[in-house]
Amino acid sequence: MKIYKITVVGNSVALRCRPRVENGKNYGQYLEHMFNHNFPKQLTLVDNTAFSRATVVDVNSILTQQITNKLSDVFIINLGVCEASTREIPYWFSNILNQKNESWLKTILNNLHHHIFKKHISFFVKIRGKRNWINKKKFRRLYENIIFEIKRNSDSKIIILSINLPNERVENILPGSYDKCLEYNTILKDISNKENASYISCDDLISEVHYNDGAHYSDIGHQIVAERIFKAIKED
Repeated sequence: MKIYKITVVGNSVALRCRPRVENGKNYGQYLEHMFNHNFPKQLTLVDNTAFSRATVVDVNSILTQQITNKLSDVFIINLGVCEASTREIPYWFSNILNQKNESWLKTILNNLHHHIFKKHISFFVKIRGKRNWINKKKFRRLYENIIFEIKRNSDSKIIILSINLPNERVENILPGSYDKCLEYNTILKDISNKENASYISCDDLISEVHYNDGAHYSDIGHQIVAERIFKAIKED
């Protein structure tokens, strides 16, 4: 039996279902079911390598060791919301907070964030000039390198998912994020055209229905995204 492999490269948007529902799945799991149901003579396996808070920096650090060696037929890239959204603290600050090892510096910064920054997020976002974690130039360069490394190791089909546009709740907390995500989606469209990748836009999805918390898909949201990916692969 032929084995058809699909690899998902992304952040928590590709993993979580919000709100949690019984028997809820992410789009990778729905996609695997769709393929195995519609093409019973082949075994389709979806390997979801996404992880929480993943950025293009993180993915590039593990790219050749953990991702491109999958030699998949299809790579789905779902990155950008972590990089594009405005933030109350710099990227290096957040990296220290997310270190596994404890240190005196992490303790100090964690206390600062918990007692000061976290209580006045939108204020500090504005004080920082509505800056995001990774600028557009660096984001484009590192995103293109992910595609370069995938192409260098295989002739896999590449699918690029758009960034979910922040809802009113997220925009109130992280002002300026909506416009930033629009700008980064323009970059993703440009990259997809340049690299001959399939670009799947989710701009038409409704936050209250398809990604309730302003970023992560609901169960129905994951189903719709899976259907769009299935169609894009099937038509190729």
